[in-house]
Parts: sequence; structure tokens; C-alpha cells
Amino acid sequence: MKSADDHVIRIVLSLGKGPHRVEADLEERELAAIGYVTTQWAFLEHLILESTVALCSGSKAQIPADATSLAFENRRRAWRQTIEKFATTPEKEKLLKLMSTAANLEQRRHQIGHGLWASDPADPETLVAFSFRPRVQFEAEYDFEGLIKLGNDIGELCFKLAFPGGKEESYAAVADLIERRDGYVSRRFKLSAADKNAHRKKRPRTGNRPKRKSKGKAQH
Repeated sequence: MKSADDHVIRIVLSLGKGPHRVEADLEERELAAIGYVTTQWAFLEHLILESTVALCSGSKAQIPADATSLAFENRRRAWRQTIEKFATTPEKEKLLKLMSTAANLEQRRHQIGHGLWASDPADPETLVAFSFRPRVQFEAEYDFEGLIKLGNDIGELCFKLAFPGGKEESYAAVADLIERRDGYVSRRFKLSAADKNAHRKKRPRTGNRPKRKSKGKAQH
């Protein structure tokens, strides 16, 4: 089992008095892939809650307390219990299969989100996520392509939960969104068209609460 000494880090030193920092010895695309997995999983967790709430609401039942637990295992258990109690026969089989898929993906997501990182000296493209903490010890190999595949697998599960009717339902959802917003322009297009130098002087956003935009003075 690997130890803290196996965790490979970069030490980034300022030319002045600081600040200095340490960071995992990961390349930008690997960091992006880890972020991809993280954001995909966050969406999945919200979809699981939505499914739990919808099943309970349809049967006018109270939402299980564990549905909002901090521990994913508890939330998954609450989801399964809700499926078993309230889902119709054809729906129940599909949802239980999706629940099983989520359980299988969760272990790998946990490794990526909570592991330390090392690499194989003989094959630097192979990453090793590991933990030596009691009760959560693990050691698992990944590479860039594997991280992307995991993110894609989570995204596929998200699609099946969000649009059980398949592509046709997703088309209808997008059309409804465009109608409600009176049009739609993708963020990717906005970024490509934006002046790259226009907002350079803005302070970095580091998790502060959004400021409410002023609606202007009332007209008299």
C-alpha cells in the first residue's frame, strides 16, 4: 500500500516573498478530466434527488430523511427504497438498473475526488490514485482516456435519468427552454465572441455569493 511519501507534488515558489504553493503533479488536461468527472457527478447527485422527490410526490409520500444526507451511500439507499415503494412495474426495473450503475460508478468517483496522485515510473502516462486513510484505503490506476471515459459514463447515466424518453424528449426539452427564454445563445459561442481583454482587471471569483444586479430606478 502506498504512503504519503508516494504522493508526487510540484512545489511552486514565488520569485519574491510569496505566496508559495504545492500542487499535484498533474498535467492541465488531466486536471480538466478530473474536473469533468467532478461536475458530471454533481449533476448526477441532483438528478437522483429529483427522482426521489418526484416518486414521493407522485404518491403523496414524505421524502426520506436520508434523501438529503451528506453521505452519498445514504442518499442512494433512500432512492432505492423510494423506487421499490412507489415506482410502477416497468419504471421500477429501469430505475433499479440505473441505481445499480450509479453505485458501481461511485467507487471510482470517490477515488478520483479524494485520492492522492502518483504515477508509474515506467509509464508516466499512467496515474495512480490512492489513499492510506483507515477504512478508505485504495489504489487504482487511471490515465487521461480513462478519466474521460468515466466522465462520459456518468454523463450517459445522467441522460437516462434526465430524459427517460430518449432523444425525442431531449429535443422537446431544448425547444421548450428556447421558447421560455425567448431564444438561446450557448455559453461557448459567447466566450468565442467575447473580447478577451475586456475583463482582465476583474478580481478572481473565489466562491463569493453572487451580487444581485440592479434593476435600475423605478419609473414615475
